[in-house]
Amino acid sequence: MFSLMFGFMSTTAFLSMWISNTATTAMMMPIAQAVLAQLGQHHAASTSSGESGDAGSPATSDQHAKQTDESSYRVQSTDPGETSAFDASTRHAIIYLVYVVSIIYASK
Repeated sequence: MFSLMFGFMSTTAFLSMWISNTATTAMMMPIAQAVLAQLGQHHAASTSSGESGDAGSPATSDQHAKQTDESSYRVQSTDPGETSAFDASTRHAIIYLVYVVSIIYASK
C-alpha cells in the first residue's frame, strides 16, 4: 500500500511542476478513486471467497483467522480498559482519506 501511495505522490509532484496544483489534484483524484475502488472490490472478493470453503479443514480455519485479523483492528482508547474495533469499511475510509491527503500534499 505504501508503494502505491508513493507512486501517486511522485506522479502528482512530477505533474505539479508543469501544471497548476489545482489542476493536478483534480486530475489525480478520479484516478485514485478508481484504483481504491478496485482494491476494495478485490479485497471484498478475496474475503468472501475465502469463507466459502470446507469449515473442517485446518487451512480454512487459518484463513478465517487471518481474515478476522485483517478485517478488524483494535485501537487503544484513552481509557486503558476500553478498545474500539475498526471494521473493513472504516479501514477503507481511512485508507481513502490518507490517499486524498497525500495527493493534495504532493501537489503543493
